[in-house]
Amino acid sequence: MARTMLQKPEDYRLTNMDDVSCHSKRMTGNRRRLLQVGIGIGGMLLAGPASLLFRSEAAGRTRAVQAEVATISGRGSLEELMALALQHEHGAMIQYANHAGLLSHWINPIFATSIQDIIADEVEHTVTLVNALAVRGLTPTLAVWPPRSGDQARELILMDIAAEQGAVELYTQMLEHDLDPTLRTAITSIRDAEILHRNIFNDLLEKV
Repeated sequence: MARTMLQKPEDYRLTNMDDVSCHSKRMTGNRRRLLQVGIGIGGMLLAGPASLLFRSEAAGRTRAVQAEVATISGRGSLEELMALALQHEHGAMIQYANHAGLLSHWINPIFATSIQDIIADEVEHTVTLVNALAVRGLTPTLAVWPPRSGDQARELILMDIAAEQGAVELYTQMLEHDLDPTLRTAITSIRDAEILHRNIFNDLLEKV
């Protein structure tokens, strides 16, 4: 089955911090305010000394995702891959809200603007996965892949890059399956968005 071509998300580059954005510009004012509240709460909950308990090397998360994907894909279950992806989307939203709050406090509020748009995308990915699982008669999981935090700006962004790389690997594995055209289009769009997110975080890394 032919696959949808990537539209070169790797060519995405930021020229200045005012250009930081992703494809969720359609987000309404009310939605943005809700995300701002979430970012503030996430930062308050995880910014304290307890956040040190969540520190780990960013590459560890990518390796863990790859290991889980390899195990699940070996059993050939698309549904298990979607359930795992749903856990990762849940964890990414929590992690990114925390990191947006911390980076906004430590460096510049403009960091939160970029990450808010990424969070909005992850919400949409979650809705897509929940619908796809429900259609198959499965109960969508509420499990959360463990989010990570830290006390250094570069450390946070490296964690986020690793999370996005793990997501790219996961959705790429899904595209190896025999998907109906509608689901293939949706998963391809999600995979491309995760590549874009990874590139945005790489550009943010250059700003700290």
